[in-house]
Amino acid sequence: MIEVSFLARPHDASLAAAAHRWVARLEAVGLEVRRATVAVHAARRTTAVALEIELTDRVRASIHTEHADPYVAISDAFRAARHQLEPVHPAPPREPLLARRRPAMG
Repeated sequence: MIEVSFLARPHDASLAAAAHRWVARLEAVGLEVRRATVAVHAARRTTAVALEIELTDRVRASIHTEHADPYVAISDAFRAARHQLEPVHPAPPREPLLARRRPAMG
């Protein structure tokens, strides 16, 4: 479940979609997100983002970021959450790039 709320600013579908894309990115690297709550708050000259993520195994991360650009504030929050959660859930090993490109011999 992904919940995006806007405080002191009108709802912005594009910013909400950016948060959804970031959750998809986290899931693509193997983090199973149970719940993500994103609060976007317009301050005087910056946008503050409060992010709370809970994974399916109950591991949680809480992040607060600020930036003049709201998209960067969202990105910074999700990157910080990923860095916080990756030591707990390392990404699965990937097949080497050359092995994926070579056609099967035979």
